[in-house]
Parts: sequence; structure tokens; C-alpha cells
Amino acid sequence: MTFSFDTLEYAEKLIDAGVDEKHAKAQAHALRDAISENVATKHDLEMLEKNLIIKIGAMLVGVVGILAILIKVL
Repeated sequence: MTFSFDTLEYAEKLIDAGVDEKHAKAQAHALRDAISENVATKHDLEMLEKNLIIKIGAMLVGVVGILAILIKVL
């Protein structure tokens, strides 16, 4: 999934605050690159949640199976 970051708007805000245009644009692009590489998107978190649910469900099935065997043995 793609992350959206408005570099033009960010650069304009920096320029309005007194930052040189060249530096403002460079900072905007650098920030966009850093965010897009290091921030989890909503889709990423949803996929992680699904994977965790599956793994926890499998662990529960395993524990119930072990308990059933122990109950029969004891």
C-alpha cells in the first residue's frame, strides 16, 4: 500500500517559515522517503492482525490437544 505525503504543501510551509526554497524542497523529499520506508500503513497493521489471529488460533488448538491427551493419560 502506498503512503501519501504532500511534499509541495510541506515545502511551501517551510518556505513561508523562512527556509530557503532549495532546502525546503530537499527536506520535503527526504521526509517523504523516510516516512514511506519506516511507517506502517493501515493495511500493514491489518495484515499483521490477521496473521497474529491465525497464529494464536493455531496455538490454542495445540494447547487444547495437549490438554486432551493429558486428561486421557491421567
